[in-house]
Amino acid sequence: MRSRVESIYGLSKMHLGMGQARYKSLKRNALSFSMRCIALNLKRATTIKKRIRTITG
Repeated sequence: MRSRVESIYGLSKMHLGMGQARYKSLKRNALSFSMRCIALNLKRATTIKKRIRTITG
């Protein structure tokens, strides 16, 4: 279970630049983090949807 969760954090740090804060303001960093999480979830959702389609036929 731990490796599954940590791999998602690793992907977000590597591909979405979530390893460092970009802005000085806490509000801007929170908004940036939220938008990046949304983008990551949308990307993952398309992959999951494709897997479900191949399984169900």
